[in-house]
Amino acid sequence: MGDESGPLSDDFFQWGTGATIRELFRLFNKERGGTLSQAHYARFCQLTEGQGCDDARWAQHCRSLGVAEPAGGMPLGCFGKLCAPLPLHPSPPP
Repeated sequence: MGDESGPLSDDFFQWGTGATIRELFRLFNKERGGTLSQAHYARFCQLTEGQGCDDARWAQHCRSLGVAEPAGGMPLGCFGKLCAPLPLHPSPPP
């Protein structure tokens, strides 16, 4: 598990809430690359909050979620921090 400022680990996305977040990420990740572009993240923001994501908002969200290179997009591990309930602990399979 990463620290609070870094992305969530790959293990978090294997089951439970993490797996649901991974599927949500895939819905918006139209190119199926490893990151969400600003345009795809803007669509997520529009659908969940009623407003898009301009350059200033993108920069602020990337900073707060620990995105190292915003120009390269938002990776799943950072997107997961936006969606995951606290505390961020994976639920092991039964």
